[in-house]
Amino acid sequence: MQGYIDYNELLNKTKMINKVSMEKIAKFEKHMQLFPPLADKTIRGIFNGLSVEISGKTGRTILQQNGKFGYSKSLRTSRRKVKKYLILEIEEAFYLAHVLKALEIYDTKEQLLTFSNFLSICLKVDENFIENFAAYLYLKSKGWIVKSDVNYGGKYAIYRTGPEYFHASFIVLVTKFDSSSIAILKANYRVQRIADINNKDVLHLEVSKTTNSEIKSIEDFQGLQISEVVRRKFNFLKVLSIINSNNNKR
Repeated sequence: MQGYIDYNELLNKTKMINKVSMEKIAKFEKHMQLFPPLADKTIRGIFNGLSVEISGKTGRTILQQNGKFGYSKSLRTSRRKVKKYLILEIEEAFYLAHVLKALEIYDTKEQLLTFSNFLSICLKVDENFIENFAAYLYLKSKGWIVKSDVNYGGKYAIYRTGPEYFHASFIVLVTKFDSSSIAILKANYRVQRIADINNKDVLHLEVSKTTNSEIKSIEDFQGLQISEVVRRKFNFLKVLSIINSNNNKR
């Protein structure tokens, strides 16, 4: 069973103003030891311009059973044949390739993408990739299953064991430390309104200011810092029941 580092502590916090240093890379690898071992052979993936595709059945099975990575996609190649893929978001692929060393990423011309090559590509796909990946690492170090948020307007949705077992525990909003206050307020307001309607809490992660040139290796992500704030939904009926209960005790 997967362990969840500081899960109860995270739930009980409403604010954490002090910045939290990135966990060491060894901590991430230690976390993955809570899952069954990954395959001895490195899994092969193809970058399609937006995400990384895993076509091999063994690789798909291993990644889905060891961390709930990616999502399945089927493509009918003929009347009787259906080809199945596992689609990895760029943060997932970067994590598997350069933190866990479990994935090799190739382009469509069969050229192996190095750390610097893939980082450059990711920044073209997402100009905020550095901050988003730092937040992804931070959440993985806490033991969360991290998936892209396609329903509530945040960057990620995080789960205790996976989306097939429970609904998301938090909607995650990621912003830069040097972002304008107006932009942050607008993002918070948009996500918070959707979260309230859907009975969700919001975890806001603010990543320290950095420049893309500062990241030369995976270890450089340890130099980034993250502050977190948990914004909980306001339950008027619950508050009212607590007030009534206190009044009855008097």
